[in-house]
Amino acid sequence: MKISLKKLSAIILAAALLLAPVYAAHAETYNIDTGSGIERFAFTNRADFAREVFRLTNEHRRQNGLSTLSWSSSLAGPSMQRAAEASVVAQGGTRGNNSRHIRPSGQPWDTVLASSLKSGLSAWGENLAGGYLLSPRDVVEAWIASPGHNANMLNPRYNSMAAGCVEISPNEYHWTQHFARFNDPGAFADEDDEPANTGSAAGARSSGASPVSQSAVVDATRKAVAAAAAGRTAVVGMRNGSAISLETMKAMSAAAGNTPVRLNMDSMTSTGALDVRVSINPARATKSIDLSASTLSEGARKTDERFRRFYKNDIAVISLGQKGDFGMAAAFALKVGIKTDNLVFYTYDAEKNTRALLRSVTYRVDDKGYVHFSTPRAGDIVISDGVLRR
Repeated sequence: MKISLKKLSAIILAAALLLAPVYAAHAETYNIDTGSGIERFAFTNRADFAREVFRLTNEHRRQNGLSTLSWSSSLAGPSMQRAAEASVVAQGGTRGNNSRHIRPSGQPWDTVLASSLKSGLSAWGENLAGGYLLSPRDVVEAWIASPGHNANMLNPRYNSMAAGCVEISPNEYHWTQHFARFNDPGAFADEDDEPANTGSAAGARSSGASPVSQSAVVDATRKAVAAAAAGRTAVVGMRNGSAISLETMKAMSAAAGNTPVRLNMDSMTSTGALDVRVSINPARATKSIDLSASTLSEGARKTDERFRRFYKNDIAVISLGQKGDFGMAAAFALKVGIKTDNLVFYTYDAEKNTRALLRSVTYRVDDKGYVHFSTPRAGDIVISDGVLRR
């Protein structure tokens, strides 16, 4: 069958549109504490405008010689909630004050951030705007013109952000920006350091995992430090490694000198696709560890089968070579193949057949669909689409 070039181009374009992330305006109801009780308010969620604010903010940072920020799914919900709250405060009759960043209930704005999220942050900030600002460019330019708001956008400490926008009417919008710095460099990846989009992880696990060579990783560290821009983390990337000694991690830190360094260990499938990335900060190492990880191993398959037998949830399982804990926070990136709106994380000990909820885990989903999270716990990590239910 012959297909014309014009028709083929249309098919390719349609496929690209299907694969591209869609951030569309949609109606949404928000539960808001007005100070006299919880009330429900319906607004139009302008996720499309929020993403454009994100893009324009990073454009502004680049123009001022700063690193770009990564979109944080952990901040996206609070950002949209605060935009809705700001619109309620603007209507009057609550304890809120938008100029002082006070919520309708009378609480400070940052109480919208869960304590489990704050525990992983060293800094956070908020910008608000509303009223006549009718486009993402309008609001970003207004923030740039305001010294306090601009200072938030150009704060070099921040490495992550999200934005929110609700539409009250065609002539009234309320906007937010939330900024944050994640404590562990391994828990954060710059936009240009996301895992490569190497396709589906379907296929057998690569069998080439081997101990990390000290000479090889120290040499790679020196090269990464030489290539890193001033003030940026040097990233050492390796594939299919397993055990790394405490001595080797100390040698990495020594080779890096005063430059922060992160080791990304990518576990690949036999087809060359990324299965799981494990990232560590060698300067925080307290013991020798195993960095091998797989969602496709026999151990991962058995854990998956066991959980699906007893629970109704959709899950993803990472089977780690390290057991017990890492002695520091380790960061992970992978595609989970399940809905990511409300992920819940568990650790599972296959030998003892015991599981535990990882209460302090926060996560984000990047634009390529990778879920990023960090935890010091090891063993099997079970990622569920919600609290486990029978």
